[in-house]
Amino acid sequence: MKLLALDPSSTCIGYALADADTGVYHDAGRLTAPSTYAGTAKAFARILLLEEQLANLVLYERPGAIVMEVPATRVYAGNRGQGAGLTTYAFAVGAYWRLLRGMVIPIGHRPLDQPSFALELAVSDQWTKTGPYKASTKAARVRNAKALVPGYQAHMDAGGDVADAICLLDWWRTGPTRAGGRG
Repeated sequence: MKLLALDPSSTCIGYALADADTGVYHDAGRLTAPSTYAGTAKAFARILLLEEQLANLVLYERPGAIVMEVPATRVYAGNRGQGAGLTTYAFAVGAYWRLLRGMVIPIGHRPLDQPSFALELAVSDQWTKTGPYKASTKAARVRNAKALVPGYQAHMDAGGDVADAICLLDWWRTGPTRAGGRG
């Protein structure tokens, strides 16, 4: 079974896919919108594009479980302090969550062409304040991502979104709160 971890924002979505049993990573990357959608004025159009890409990723990969990070206390203000702002961020995460919730169909009631998966939110305080990622910095998570996914290219991941998705998936898959992981 494939597991999918998401590190969402209003400008991109970091993601990582791995096998639930072996921990072998299948893919990790970023969903992004074209630069013509930059800026707060175009945020909602950009979020719709990202939402469409996320739906396509889920339909194509058909993960058995998805975890999405939601910050507990603050939103990373990248781009020299020019973060999207909490309202835009909350709109984006809510849109992605609603999309994924709408795609969840009980296994006994779904057509064969529809995905069905477990869906869980991971509050950032859960995974960045416990276990192997306790008090980890972005730089530490980038180092961990390189160790977990040999093809990971930090220079292509300026905000660390992909590294966060990789580390979130590792934490979720191997976490101590459930026997054999969180799944």
